[in-house]
Formats: sequence, C-alpha cells, structure tokens
Amino acid sequence: MKAGWDGLVSILDAGGYTRYDFSTADKLLEVFGNLETLYGGDLNRLHREAKGPEDLELRLKALGKGIGDTTVSIFLRDMRPIWDKADPRPTPLVQMAMKKLKLKDLEAFANSNGLDPVRLDTALLRLAKVFLKKNRRIRIAL
Repeated sequence: MKAGWDGLVSILDAGGYTRYDFSTADKLLEVFGNLETLYGGDLNRLHREAKGPEDLELRLKALGKGIGDTTVSIFLRDMRPIWDKADPRPTPLVQMAMKKLKLKDLEAFANSNGLDPVRLDTALLRLAKVFLKKNRRIRIAL
C-alpha cells in the first residue's frame, strides 16, 4: 500500500480512530498484503474463488488478525447486493433485535414485507445499539 504505516495512522487519526491507530495500521497492512499475495489485490477474485458463502467467510477471515465473525458479517451485509455468495449471519446485536421482535429469518421477513434486507439488517443493528443494549424501554408494533 502506497500510504504505508505512517499514512494509515494519519488516515485513522483523521477518522477519529486514535485509540487503536497503531495496531489497526499494522492489521490493515497485513490484510492488504495477504489480499495482494493471495488474490492479486482483487476482492472480486477472492469472491470468485470461494466455493460458497461459508468458504467466502473463511477466506475473508484468513486475510489477517482482527477479521472475525462480526467484521465479516458487516462487510458481507453490504456486499449482499453485489456478490451472490455474500450470505452473512446476523451479528450478535442484530440477533438481539431479531429476538426482541420475534423474527426468525431476516431475509424472509424483508422479502415478505417488501423491505431491503440490507437496510433491515442495518435498522435492526441500530435498534439494538440505541435501545436494546442500553435497556431503554420501547414499544414495537409489527
């Protein structure tokens, strides 16, 4: 990566990530290096070479330390409209909101109600972060 470690730290600082800027820069350089080595720097190639959704998740996690289930789920949530193998499990916070709303299947609920699954996933994440995680009382009608 042309920006290098110092450039990444500056970018992270400018974005408000000052608490973890040094370690995050190290992790990002590892991830970018592995992406370059394994897939010629091409995320679409990583997707093409994946045998299915689970293999895609494993390949993403294998790019470096710090890429875990939640990171992969968030990334693949946003890639769902673009990559056919992007089928992430809901994050723990989204699962919390789904449980509160008694939703068994996010995708099925979105489709049966004319909602975009990605936007529903994001809305459930916000519901959990802003209300449920802080034990704020809310009234929800479906």
